[in-house]
Amino acid sequence: MNRRAVVLFCGGGGSSLGIEQAGISTIGFDHWAPAVAVHNAAGMDARHHDLSDDGDSALFRLSDLMDKEIPQTPLLWASPPCQPFSPAGNREGSDDKRDGWPWTLRIVAKRLPDVFIAENVQGMTYDGEPAQYLARIVTSLEELGYGVRWRVLNCADYGLPQIRRRLFIVARRDGGPIAWPTPTHSEIGSTLTKPWVTMAEALGWGAWMQTRTLAGVINSMIRSAPTVTCQSG
Repeated sequence: MNRRAVVLFCGGGGSSLGIEQAGISTIGFDHWAPAVAVHNAAGMDARHHDLSDDGDSALFRLSDLMDKEIPQTPLLWASPPCQPFSPAGNREGSDDKRDGWPWTLRIVAKRLPDVFIAENVQGMTYDGEPAQYLARIVTSLEELGYGVRWRVLNCADYGLPQIRRRLFIVARRDGGPIAWPTPTHSEIGSTLTKPWVTMAEALGWGAWMQTRTLAGVINSMIRSAPTVTCQSG
């Protein structure tokens, strides 16, 4: 089996690292040269690509030629910029020039990988224009012959020390099943899951924090204790 993957909008290499740890070699593409430099410095292959999708511009024609550098692989991963759909921004959606979905779908149509996975902010699922845009993406993939499923996952439920909810879109063209990972953690833990991992625990500060907390309690008790005066008779 060809264990290779293309990673679009690879950034500094977070997604690539996870894919590499799963035993799949990656080649990343990003429009921001500093991110490509960081990605390569981490020992993972990345290339600079304009990622333009303005069909009337000379820049697009150059970008279209650069698409030929993107190899055919069984897995294609994409992490388009989240700013157009993030609640922390203006949420301009498809009107935002940073929207990377048109280019992403163009590459999917050109390469037709067996499996396509994309991740983005939960804001793409919100009612109104974001949800409608997500529905159009799903339809575009289905028209290319993909079976498509999407779900919002919280990374804290999988042992990471951060409450971070992300939208994942999984599309398969090889007829295989789409299965979601079973959570290994929950907020307070249960018979089937461990408690969420705290940042202190992830950094190895757990025992130190417990010691500091105990010391703080003892010092607080000492400071608040009444003063007893003994007089000799």
